[in-house]
Amino acid sequence: MQASSSTSNLKQPKNSKNPNPFLQTTGKYEVGIHDFLSGLSTDSSSVLIRFFYPTTKKGETPNGTQANWHENTDYITSYAPTSGIAKLLKHYWKNVKTNGFFQEHGIQLASDFLNGDKLEAVVFSHGLVGNRFMYSMTCEEIASNGYLVAAVEHRDGSASLSFEIDENGARQRVEYVKHPIKYDFDAEIFKVRNVQVEKRTEELKNVCEVLKTLGEKGLPNYLEEPTTDKIRYELYYSECDSLINKISLKPFHLIGHSFGGGTVLNLVGKSPPNTFGNIIACDPWIFSLKLSLWTENYLKNSLAQSSNNNIVLLHSEDWAWPILIAKLTKAGFNIFEQCFSFPGTVHQTFSDAPHASTLTSVPKWLQKKMCVRGKLGIDKAFSSVVGSMVYFLKNDEMDGFCDKDEVIRRGYLDESRLSQNKTEINKEMERVFDNDKVPRVFFDE
Repeated sequence: MQASSSTSNLKQPKNSKNPNPFLQTTGKYEVGIHDFLSGLSTDSSSVLIRFFYPTTKKGETPNGTQANWHENTDYITSYAPTSGIAKLLKHYWKNVKTNGFFQEHGIQLASDFLNGDKLEAVVFSHGLVGNRFMYSMTCEEIASNGYLVAAVEHRDGSASLSFEIDENGARQRVEYVKHPIKYDFDAEIFKVRNVQVEKRTEELKNVCEVLKTLGEKGLPNYLEEPTTDKIRYELYYSECDSLINKISLKPFHLIGHSFGGGTVLNLVGKSPPNTFGNIIACDPWIFSLKLSLWTENYLKNSLAQSSNNNIVLLHSEDWAWPILIAKLTKAGFNIFEQCFSFPGTVHQTFSDAPHASTLTSVPKWLQKKMCVRGKLGIDKAFSSVVGSMVYFLKNDEMDGFCDKDEVIRRGYLDESRLSQNKTEINKEMERVFDNDKVPRVFFDE
């Protein structure tokens, strides 16, 4: 998916009743969508997942209906900080469709994967105030290239909204819990955020276990309408068995954005080398990760540059502050070989927000001021950012993409040029890792 001036031609025609502002996928497959819940609220390992998968070949209309971007308007209004903005978002976004299809009889894979080919799996972790819907365009693009994408919806209070289902089949809302966002050494906020990132990390582990089980024998989907055993009065849920023997045994790939990027790096740091496939952290927010993770796990075990841990860090233009560079450098990352930046992009470039905002009445200049979109056109920005992800998943390296893409740059775009100054990086590492004033809660002790 090479960035070019013609990417704007890929946009779906707008429909006032069922608008679709998203770029069409460029892979060889149409994309199917399937929501899956692995357990009830009594099951601590339960995870809520939206699967994106390759269905028919491109140009062949899949069975089913075009998917809604969100499952209901409660999710849409959950993004809004005020009731007034909630009404506006509901008005503009309530009927938005994506390019994927809900299929009547569960997961229906493309014929290639029914005749011997196996699906490589990608686990996707969303950021703060995200959910399993807000990265649909990215997940669909990856799935259109022949991957099974499992987009988890975290239920630690960091999603805009979520839910659990109790033993009676009733939904229980999991609301977003607002906490201050910090980047330095606030001990009390760190305790809260560290609890969240550890729960999110466990959820990613559980998603991986679900994928393994679905590939072997199937699992009940607790989102399906249950049937009742009239003798025992127990609820039974239909099995998701369409992926048996269809998922590749290769290590699963990981992608995360913002808090999701931090969650992915936390999981990798606490896992043996060789556990995962290609690992992509997009604008990782790593405040909540213990400082000892970088020194005792990454550095001592050479996780950052191990031949078995193929990690890249993708950054929007301004995601380059000193403490982030210092932590990653201390961990052993080569910031000129593993970090890539995209001039003219913003933090939300990785999400659906820029394209969804084209349906609103908010002018472009105000969207830029709100950091929904950057200086680079949103189509070109998406094509470069997500194109680099797909290229890396397929090729295990970034050199070829850097050679052909006109947007991507190696290293950071920090105005201070700290990332190119070893002396200043060492000073920042000393301030972070060798500072008696840093609360000990930031370390594993």
